[in-house]
Amino acid sequence: MSIEFFESEVIKAWEKFNQTFGMLATGDIRLRQETILKICNLGCFSKKISQAESRSSVQEEIQKFIKIRNALNDVFCQIENYLNERRNLDHEEECSRAEKKHLG
Repeated sequence: MSIEFFESEVIKAWEKFNQTFGMLATGDIRLRQETILKICNLGCFSKKISQAESRSSVQEEIQKFIKIRNALNDVFCQIENYLNERRNLDHEEECSRAEKKHLG
């Protein structure tokens, strides 16, 4: 894995955070805070990895980086699934109201 990989993963995590949490009208402040801190940790690990003289000296940091990135991706997927379910419910309610209005 190249150094650019780690830097780009941090950028992707920030973008995904803004995309997913930005769509929430309200949300769990602890989850938001924990997610921000995890992204900050990714940045710290990325910097440490990029400054390392050898890949073997930062093997543990690479493993932690990957573990945190995967956990973040899980959180983002859960939020996206929630938002999709919410959209589907809202759409069903709108269709039901329109149908009742049309029939009634």
